[in-house]
Amino acid sequence: MFGLQNYGVPGDEARERAREALATVDASHLEDRIPHYLSGWEKRLAGLAGVLVLEPSVVVLDEPLAGFDPDRSQLVAERIEQIHEDGISVVLSTHDLEFAAEVADRVCVMAEGNIIGGGTPREVFYDDALLADANLHPPSAVRVARDAGLGATAQPVTESDLVSLLTEAGNSNTAPTHSTDGHRHD
Repeated sequence: MFGLQNYGVPGDEARERAREALATVDASHLEDRIPHYLSGWEKRLAGLAGVLVLEPSVVVLDEPLAGFDPDRSQLVAERIEQIHEDGISVVLSTHDLEFAAEVADRVCVMAEGNIIGGGTPREVFYDDALLADANLHPPSAVRVARDAGLGATAQPVTESDLVSLLTEAGNSNTAPTHSTDGHRHD
């Protein structure tokens, strides 16, 4: 409510918009809590709601998953994806390339404070020289695909991409065959 009230939004409207913003990030349960007593992840959700309540067209986040356990990371990642789906541009900095592979439309790689390359996740995560220049390792799906000899053509960047690719490959390798006697052999 604080930001809205600073912009002259009346109390009742500010309260309702703040409640809606908290609901957007699945943090309605924090409404009556004192910020000082919130956990780190609760503070981040409340902070994100505090930004969203101002109805920005762009949200910038620095290492949004840092320090979270896997469940909390998943929760925050889902909220970030929802914000993007709602039409708000999200710019984030992260060293978590697994997360970047899941949420990014475009990736910029930085080294020593400068952008040294960029492109789609597929372009960036399969560019070994670029990643080496930034001292980064590609996401697991890229490494597994390469180890399995799949990265040259399909180039999966996320776990779900890799699972789909392996499922397709498995289905094509286990297709039933028919012998010359006309019977199906699996």
